[in-house]
Amino acid sequence: MHHQFRLCLEVPENGLDWTELRLPNWLPGSYKIRDFARNILEFAAYQCDEPCPWEKLDKHRWRVHNCGLGFSLVYLVYAFDLSVRGAHLDDSHGFFNGSSLFLQPWPDDGRGYEIEIIAPEVPWQLLTGLPALHTDAQGFGRYAAASYSQLIDHPVEMGQPEVCLFSVQGVPHRLAVRGRHFADLKTISQALKAICTCHAELFGELPVEDQYLFLLQLVGQGYGGLEHRNSTSLICARSDLENPDPAKLGDKYRQFLALCSHEYFHLWNGKRICPQAYLQPDLSREVHSQLLWLVEGVTSYYDELGLVRAGVIPLTDYLDMLAKNLTRYFRGKGRLRQSLAESSFDAWTKFYQQDENAANAIVSYYVKGGIVVMLIDLSLRRLSDGEYSFDDVMRYLWHNFGKTGIGVAEQAMAGIIEQASGIDLAEELHRWTQTTAPLEQDLADLLADVGVGFALRPPRQQQDPGGLRPAGSGSTDTSGPPWLGIGFKPHPQGVEVLLVQEDSPAAEAGLAAGDLLLAIDGLRLDAANLDQQLARLARLAAVKASVPLHLFRGDQLLQRRLPLRSGNPQVAELWLLADADTHTQQQERRCAWLHQN
Repeated sequence: MHHQFRLCLEVPENGLDWTELRLPNWLPGSYKIRDFARNILEFAAYQCDEPCPWEKLDKHRWRVHNCGLGFSLVYLVYAFDLSVRGAHLDDSHGFFNGSSLFLQPWPDDGRGYEIEIIAPEVPWQLLTGLPALHTDAQGFGRYAAASYSQLIDHPVEMGQPEVCLFSVQGVPHRLAVRGRHFADLKTISQALKAICTCHAELFGELPVEDQYLFLLQLVGQGYGGLEHRNSTSLICARSDLENPDPAKLGDKYRQFLALCSHEYFHLWNGKRICPQAYLQPDLSREVHSQLLWLVEGVTSYYDELGLVRAGVIPLTDYLDMLAKNLTRYFRGKGRLRQSLAESSFDAWTKFYQQDENAANAIVSYYVKGGIVVMLIDLSLRRLSDGEYSFDDVMRYLWHNFGKTGIGVAEQAMAGIIEQASGIDLAEELHRWTQTTAPLEQDLADLLADVGVGFALRPPRQQQDPGGLRPAGSGSTDTSGPPWLGIGFKPHPQGVEVLLVQEDSPAAEAGLAAGDLLLAIDGLRLDAANLDQQLARLARLAAVKASVPLHLFRGDQLLQRRLPLRSGNPQVAELWLLADADTHTQQQERRCAWLHQN
């Protein structure tokens, strides 16, 4: 198996002396230049079986001198990208996005496209959201696309996936799972049906009539998703689907359901409601917008909210997931350097090309975007006494932008919120999206309105994710064990540093990404005992300001002094306020927010 797709493109007579062929450099929904054309191995042009002259113009464009006549292209594409963004082919399956394979003749005459996918000599099934013209029982055959943008917006999966069928508002939905697993797909499909129904009820309708596909690839380790017009391609670890105790959903299983919820919500928000810049984007170069938080932040808010609203997870699980998101936001200093609008605009060069200093330099427009949308939502509920919410904003966006095909202008959101609700949040929206102003007080005030407490505390372990405060634990601790302030991964010889947070003990000790930590206070370190070793040092903190830390930097053995101090308050905890049980207004607001009876 050479991991190669062989393609033949037939270009009809067009009256042009020469025709340009181009392949996208990126694909919608993933804002990074990926240079798909680098995978083209062979390229040849023919007219009546005779070679036709051509030349390469740049990294992704070719010119064929066809003298007004029709011609054929034959080319090979290397496909070994096991992700949701590219193409992959081996003896177990084939997967591709059209942006990785299909050259576009230019100028495009608008006549649409027809493709034929030929079945291999193995009993494979083909699944795609493309409109079928004539296919066999396994799905191989001819498909149509009205435009090039439609052609590349329907991923194709070929192989022997396990398929589960369910229906939402009369529309068939399929979950197609490729890869070994030990999951209960029937239970997963029931959860997906509830989640999809919840989102469809928010908007009042589905934007697809024929079908929707969840194309899921299972791997040992991996996570991601990409939205499409009537489908999504997903990838996750096979263990993420396993949930041995239905009474207590595991973190990874909840995360998988949230991923599915996220990509499904993109049916409306992202694929149809979108910034003006992404209505007909130039796929040859970066396309910047300050509104990527509208696409991804809004969707990140509703993906987990949809789980609790659909009854798939309980309230306490939702608060736990929300607190973990808040911890992701507060953990990095980048929130003090980059606004939400800047994070959206710089996605191409910063968010999608993160390095070891990312936590100190940038903020995620997914994470902060979701937090800001929650603040807007709770503000609208408070100021309208529950009459309006961000749900009304989404319905307004759907009817006035999504269904009409009109893009959202860069500075339009404050006006849209006011038109949808009658409430002016322009000042708050500017502060939350255009500045790096702190959010702590806004979070505490607005969450208290719905009977939820919020606080930040120091980390109790090196990679403390935060979460729901345990019942009966009382007020938040103001101290913690000695803390490093690093991201790390296990190494056979110790602990490998991936990142160093500014203003942390690790930064003060002079640690850097790539360092291999060997021993602390004379005792060997590994990832499994790191927290235990630092907890042991807690009793020394009162009498010692620092302890020796041994490490390799490259091939050089170094010794540093590690300060013994706890971390800054950066771990979020949420809990149900005790008086909310007797405070009818708080209860009513929380029930309305989470759609709970």
